[in-house]
Amino acid sequence: MKSGSKAERTSLSSRDVSKTENLFQRLSVDAAAALAAATAVSPVMTLIDRAVTESAAGQTSIASSVRDSLKSLARQPQTFLFNRPMASMFLLYSLTYLTANTVDTLSSYSENLPASSTTSSTTKFAAVTAVNVGLALYKDATFARSFGSPGSKLRALPASCYVPFIVRDGITLGATFNVPAAIAPSLPEGLEKYMSRLSIAQLAAPAASQFLCTPLHLYGLDLYYRSGKMPLRERFEFVRRMWWSSSVARACRVIPAYGLGGVLNNDARKYMMEKIE
Repeated sequence: MKSGSKAERTSLSSRDVSKTENLFQRLSVDAAAALAAATAVSPVMTLIDRAVTESAAGQTSIASSVRDSLKSLARQPQTFLFNRPMASMFLLYSLTYLTANTVDTLSSYSENLPASSTTSSTTKFAAVTAVNVGLALYKDATFARSFGSPGSKLRALPASCYVPFIVRDGITLGATFNVPAAIAPSLPEGLEKYMSRLSIAQLAAPAASQFLCTPLHLYGLDLYYRSGKMPLRERFEFVRRMWWSSSVARACRVIPAYGLGGVLNNDARKYMMEKIE
């Protein structure tokens, strides 16, 4: 009996070690997929966010800013890629993807589901939002100081900007990590001939959400650049004037960020997870 009991304990211990190693492998895959996706999308995000920020500050038009950034990328790629705005953008997306991946892994691990499983739970939304909001505010402050008017470069982001920026990010994250899984089954099955319905939802939902988010983004930037008391009518007029062009720019921005980036992150994660299952 003692011998059998010892053998049983040894077997249980071996299984525990194996499960721990498997969890470590899964978390390593989560990190690799997140880093790959963030590396792919951060340069495009930096280019577009710079254009929107410079335009809102009255520095230049969105089109002119994009042209200048493309010239800088072609002539001095190291200057464009290795600076504080780019670093803040990479940090934002790598940790956002990593958080989403980690929640998926811990959920599938605890419920004995396949390693490549994903979820659209409230827990995932809350975790991603908690991580994303602080990093997004840091990124916004970095871009506002780096690409705004000269007199605003040393100003910290005022507290009045937090609410519109936080609500903006909440809408975007909900449309990115929760809405696609919810609406994908209702899309026409015929779309599967061209692309999976989940991938289509991952591209479309975040982009469409920007037409709701952009007024909040512009309002927050206006509070930063034109601080102090000002009639709401003037601020709303600024938002109305900038809404369409900025919404299109941010929709184009979010397609690679959370659309293509989300697809790349999910596909890379799924491919690597299936290798270790």
